[in-house]
Amino acid sequence: MSHHARHRRPAERTTASRTALTLAFTGATAALPLLHGVPVQAASRSGGPVSTAKPSSTPAAGARPTEVVHVVRPGENLTEIARHLGVSGGWPAVYAENRTTIGSDPDFIRPGERLLVTVPAAPPRSGRITRPGPVRSAAAPTAAAPAAPTTPTTPTTPTAPAAPAAPAAPAARADDVTGAVPAPDGIPGSWTSVFDDEFNGNSLDTANWSTGWQGSGITQPVGPTEQECYDPSEVSVGGGYLHLTAAPKPEECGGQIRPYASGMVTTEGLHSFSHGAFEARVYLPASADGQVANWPAWWVDGQSWPQDGEMDIMEGLSGTTCFHYHDPSGGPGGCAGTGPGWHVFGATWEGDQVTYYYDGHQVGTLTTDGNSAPQYLILNNAVGGAGGQNTADTMLVDYVRVWQQS
Repeated sequence: MSHHARHRRPAERTTASRTALTLAFTGATAALPLLHGVPVQAASRSGGPVSTAKPSSTPAAGARPTEVVHVVRPGENLTEIARHLGVSGGWPAVYAENRTTIGSDPDFIRPGERLLVTVPAAPPRSGRITRPGPVRSAAAPTAAAPAAPTTPTTPTTPTAPAAPAAPAAPAARADDVTGAVPAPDGIPGSWTSVFDDEFNGNSLDTANWSTGWQGSGITQPVGPTEQECYDPSEVSVGGGYLHLTAAPKPEECGGQIRPYASGMVTTEGLHSFSHGAFEARVYLPASADGQVANWPAWWVDGQSWPQDGEMDIMEGLSGTTCFHYHDPSGGPGGCAGTGPGWHVFGATWEGDQVTYYYDGHQVGTLTTDGNSAPQYLILNNAVGGAGGQNTADTMLVDYVRVWQQS
C-alpha cells in the first residue's frame, strides 16, 4: 500500500515530490463530534475600506448622547457591541472612536480593553455584555460603566450596515479560566512544560519562530503540487492569535509563479524536541462545501527526512483532519474528521509509540521504528495538493505547547 506523506523532506535540504493522497489509510480511524466548531464569518471584511471618520449621530429630540466605557468581554466583536448599545453608525462608529486602543485591525479586540462608546440616552441595557467565553490568561479587568441619563429614548437607526461576526473565540479550558499551569488536553501522565507560545503580543516572537520553508523571505512550498509561495507578509500576530493567511496573490518562488501567497512558521534552528507531548489550539477555516478548507497542518519534522521522522499531528486532507507518522518503515495514519472551527490537536511521542488526541479524545496510536532524533515544530496553511477546496482565508493558532515527562 502506498502511503501519503504530509511533507517529504529528503537529506541535503532539497524538496522532493509528495506522494499522491491515498484514502485507504492504515491504522485506527475514529469519528469525533464537532466539539468547538462554529460557523464562521469575517468581521468588517466586506471588501470595502474601513471607515475611520467619526460618523454623526442623530438622537431623538430632547435626548443627549452620552459616552460610556464598555469593558470587552471574551467572545465579543464590534458588531455585537454596537448593536447592543444602539450605536448610531454601527461598528464603524465604535471603531472610529477607539482606533488607537484597538489598532489597525477592527476584527480583533481583546478581553479587558476599555472602549469609549457614544450612545443615545439610556442605552438598551448597560455598558457591558455578559456573554460566556474563554479567559485566555489572567481574568480580564472589570470596570463599572458610568451611569447613563435616565431620560429614555429610542436608539437611532444605524447609518452603516452591520458587519458579519468575527470567528468566535475558542471554548474555555479549565486552565484558561483558573490560570493554572497548562496541562495537555485529555492526555494522562505527569508533564513539565518545555515550550509555550500563547501569541499574546503584537508581532511574531523571533526567538521562537521563523517564517517560510527552508529559507528566508518568500520561499517555495514544501511540495510541487501546492499552489502557494510562503510569504512572511501573510504571517502576523494580533488579538491573541497567530494568523496564517492564504491570499489570492500570484507570486514567484522556486522558479514558478503560483496563484496564492500563504503563511508558514517553524522553529527550525531554534527549538527541537525528542519525545514529549505536543499540542496546539487551531482555528480551521471552512470552504464552500462546509469542510476544512485548503491544506492546513500542525506537524513536526526531523532534519533528514525520512530517517529523522515526521509526525503529522493534524493535516487537512480532502476537507477532513488526519494524522500520520513517517519514518523509513512507512507512513501509517488515519483520519478523525473534526470539521472546521476551533479544535485542540495533540500527540504524545514516547518510545516507539505516537498517540494522537483531538479535542481531548484519543483518536489513534501508531508504532514508529524507535527513532529519537529531535524534531522541530511547523504550522502552515498550504493551498492545493491533497487539501480541501481552495479558500482565501486565515488559519488561526491560539497557542502552541510542548511538554516532556516530569
